[in-house]
Amino acid sequence: MAEPLSALRFPECPARLVAVREKLEGYGLLQRCLPVPAREASAEELLLVHSPEYVELMKSTQKMTEEELRALSDTYDSVYLHPLSFAASCLAAGSVLQLVDKVMRREVRNGLAVVR
Repeated sequence: MAEPLSALRFPECPARLVAVREKLEGYGLLQRCLPVPAREASAEELLLVHSPEYVELMKSTQKMTEEELRALSDTYDSVYLHPLSFAASCLAAGSVLQLVDKVMRREVRNGLAVVR
């Protein structure tokens, strides 16, 4: 999920995922990797580490205006919020869990998750 976020003027740079992939390719490492399909973290998985209130608050950011997102972002130390933040976070968390599951089941020896 590398959506451009420049409209909200935050230093987040989704192109960094592309840059990491290009470096892995350039070093000849990408062809040695087995892609693991991405998946979203389930509500149950999110609730293992976050309160129900926090999950609901983050979920609500999908429908917030730019002004509301900025105001909420300002209440945190270094958090950037965008209408796609919740979806991107769920995809990142689920993908990491997917990779951990594969390592723990010894389907792969190790892994590297490149997530936002």
